[in-house]
Amino acid sequence: MRLRHIYLLSTIAVFLVFNSCSIKQETESEKLHNLFNDVWEWGLQEFPTRATYLGDYRYNNRLTDMSLAGVLRRHKKNETIVRKLDNLSRDKLDPSDKLNYDLFHKYITRNIAAHPFKDFLMPIDQMSGVQINFPNLVDITPFRNQDDFDNYLARLLLFPEYVDQIISLMREGLKENITPPKIVLQKVPDQISVQYQFDVKNSPFYEPFEKNIGSLPDSVRANYLELAVSSIKDYVFTSYKKLFEFFTEEYLPKARENISASGLPRGDEFYAFKVKYYTTTNKTPSEIHSIGLSEVTRIRSEMEKVIKDSGFTGSFKEFITYLRTNPDFYYDNAEDLLDGYRTICKKADPELTKLFGTLPRLSYGVKPIPYFQAPASPTAYYYSGSLKAGRPGYFWANTYKLDTRPKYEMEALSLHEAVPGHHLQISISQELEGVPEFRKHGGFTAFSEGWGLY
Repeated sequence: MRLRHIYLLSTIAVFLVFNSCSIKQETESEKLHNLFNDVWEWGLQEFPTRATYLGDYRYNNRLTDMSLAGVLRRHKKNETIVRKLDNLSRDKLDPSDKLNYDLFHKYITRNIAAHPFKDFLMPIDQMSGVQINFPNLVDITPFRNQDDFDNYLARLLLFPEYVDQIISLMREGLKENITPPKIVLQKVPDQISVQYQFDVKNSPFYEPFEKNIGSLPDSVRANYLELAVSSIKDYVFTSYKKLFEFFTEEYLPKARENISASGLPRGDEFYAFKVKYYTTTNKTPSEIHSIGLSEVTRIRSEMEKVIKDSGFTGSFKEFITYLRTNPDFYYDNAEDLLDGYRTICKKADPELTKLFGTLPRLSYGVKPIPYFQAPASPTAYYYSGSLKAGRPGYFWANTYKLDTRPKYEMEALSLHEAVPGHHLQISISQELEGVPEFRKHGGFTAFSEGWGLY
């Protein structure tokens, strides 16, 4: 009996050892990519409007949690992610995954490093914010069926809470003297008010119900049109009015008068952080400034040579005045300006194969910057598309105040913002194969703007 018992235990032990050996252990690379996937999915859930932008429509009935609690939760999550990264053995990764590891680590740690400066308390400025991003969201939202319309209406109903969260962040920013400079906020009230100062049915928020009404069954169309009017009027317009009143009566009057980062709490540290963030170097702000001064001197010298070669006999200042005031250098019709950009781009397209072995599948176009953001926008910029969403990239050109959009800068802008600039770099990045998702959609300003410089 005793021998039988020993034999049974031995058999069980052998089975357990064999079974444990047969269970495949995760490699460091597999652990790393599982972490990449988990964090990517978490990010899509945390930022549902970004998911829409990327062509992932699972969260189209939600808006981002902009509350202080939400900001803190995401910060704590980033700290947890870094700890998980640090627990992996980088030395056991192959060279490609070491690069993935390093890039991912850099993304997360710079997000963590940014948190103490609290620039999340400045959710609105002249270039971005709910007054620009939310109407733009309509353009990238699908309206293929009834579920899509339900998701869209759900977002409209969430809009008041979303705006309240943004106002709370800005109020906290006022308390801590963390605001953009007052001078750059002057046009924001107009950007906000234009969102509700017309009939509901002329609103961009109502447009999907006119353009895509055929996606709804005949039996529900009338009901959805009524829902659209009431939702836009009672939730969107009312919220924008509330934001306008807060911005004009409370926020703008108390925004900081100084324009430098040093006017912010820990401003010098914040500026140094931003220099490192955008340049990815260890150079000090002073060193970067010195580079800028030397570049200005170099470019000024080249400009003076061009002026001389052109046969112009006046001074440098007079030449600049000539460029700014001669009507021959400007279009007087917005469509002509856009056609001029399109012509330049289409001349560039066939030249690309001479320079690039890989071209993106995603197409691009040229269209005007939306009227509600044009007055405070630059002359042009690139708005990336999504192959997954079937949305082309766009070179957005500013048609506001045509007498400030000279023809002689159009070629450089087209090559920078469209091809072979941002459209090529960003679209090729999105179409990369065999790399984690974060590498397709992330980026470093020094690289992306460097690509566009040529």
